[in-house]
This record gives sequence, structure tokens and C-alpha cells, in this order.
Amino acid sequence: MEESKYTTGFKIPTDYFETFEDRLLHKISEETLPKETGFGVPDGYFDYLEKAVLQNVEPAQPKVIPLYKKTGFITTFSIAACLALIFTIVGITQNNSITLNDINDETIGSYIDEGNIDLSPQDIALLLEDEDVYSLSEPSEDISKESLTDYLLNNIDDPNLLFE
Repeated sequence: MEESKYTTGFKIPTDYFETFEDRLLHKISEETLPKETGFGVPDGYFDYLEKAVLQNVEPAQPKVIPLYKKTGFITTFSIAACLALIFTIVGITQNNSITLNDINDETIGSYIDEGNIDLSPQDIALLLEDEDVYSLSEPSEDISKESLTDYLLNNIDDPNLLFE
């Protein structure tokens, strides 16, 4: 490897880092360090220290929380919760449902006519009572032959059924 042409201007003596540790330890041992710390403790000080500290410290009384104050709050809140539960249950079980008697006949008829319910003739026959069936089988005086003929001509898709 070639030597560098440029020098930094800093030089160290030979074997400087190899002997550094020995020189440092020798210098530390030469310096006079005091053998005592400068703090003195009387003889047997630590033997009676704990007793002296405990005598000066008063034992703290633990904080006592009385239960009778909390029972008033607990009782009040439990009564309120029970009342809320009772009102909720009573409100749910009240009979607020609509019965069939509350709905008028026109509403039911329009509901069926609009096709919102699928009823076959057999289903309708099951719902009718005997008196209703007899009233349907008897001809009504309100229907004339002309209105019946007009109805059949307008509503029957197959005219052959009309003449049979």
C-alpha cells in the first residue's frame, strides 16, 4: 500500500496506544485519594434507627367509608329501576292491537281487489258461514238480467262459455 502524500500535521509517539492503559492506571494510583469518605456514623446507629423512625411516625388510620350512606343511594336507584321495568312491561303488554272489527269493510275489499292477498275460492268458502252461503245461492233482487248480461259480456274472455 502506498503511503499517503498528504499529512494532517498530527503525530503520536510510537507505542502510544499499547502502553496507554498501563500509564493511566499508574497515574491513578499515584494520585492521593482520601482513604475515608468524610462522613461519620456513630457506632450502633443502624441498630436502633428503625425503632426511632417508627416511634416518630404515627400510624395512619385507614379511611373508613360508612355503608349506611351508600345503601340510601342503592335503595333509591333500585326502586327507580324496578318502577321503570314495571312501566316497560305494562306498556308492552297493553292491548294496542287493531282487531278486524276496527277495520271497515271498504278497506278490506280494496285490499283484496288490489291483489295484496291471495285467496282461492276454497279459502273464501272456508271463511263463509252457512248463512252467508245460503244468501249467495239465492238470487238477489238487485241484479237485473240486463246488468248480468252486460257484466258477462264485458268480463268473460271466451264468448263460447257465454252460450253454453
